[in-house]
Amino acid sequence: MQQMRRCFIIISCIQCLKSVSWHFVSVVSTNKRFKFCDSTMERRHLIREEMLQAVGMLQARSSQREVSRVLGSSPSVINRLWSHFNETGSVEERLTGRFWITTVAQDRFLVIQARRVRTTTASQLAQEISRVHNVHTSNQTVRNRLHEGQLHSRRPLRVPQLTHGNRAARLDWCQEHVNWDQEKWATVLFSDESRFSYYPDLGRIRIWREPGKQNRL
Repeated sequence: MQQMRRCFIIISCIQCLKSVSWHFVSVVSTNKRFKFCDSTMERRHLIREEMLQAVGMLQARSSQREVSRVLGSSPSVINRLWSHFNETGSVEERLTGRFWITTVAQDRFLVIQARRVRTTTASQLAQEISRVHNVHTSNQTVRNRLHEGQLHSRRPLRVPQLTHGNRAARLDWCQEHVNWDQEKWATVLFSDESRFSYYPDLGRIRIWREPGKQNRL
């Protein structure tokens, strides 16, 4: 009888140990899962307002670990943000690609030149900015700067071509009125002006103009 009681106690202890070990394993796995989720959340990137807040806290002598805890980010993100701010003085992201070879003033120079002489080409503008500002740019760079200034290469508005009959009629009219004095011309009202072309338009000449506008040569 006593032996059976010992066996029963041993079996009960084994079952208790199994339940305790299973509970311990489940708690450890749960903690690992929660810890993994927390570490994943801590690695998130910051928006611009949070970046400015982090820089302000760091400038106020707060530690990087404290800032990361307040903003819910990892210390490595705060460290990279602080290093970038010390190098550039800004929290803006680094721009990828090539740097602009022209300044804002030089871009304005290209736009002004194209508006003054609308028939000038990108190659001529590249030579002009190289002569004035000593900046060597490609033709495509000049086009890009003009596009940013709302100037695009378009064909000008076509005008009617004068025929030989039109020329003869205009010459006769001029010869008839060549001796008119100022008193007669004072009674004439020119209500409209039109532009005509002596030569046919081959469509090879292009001008720089703004969208929605029509320019004539």
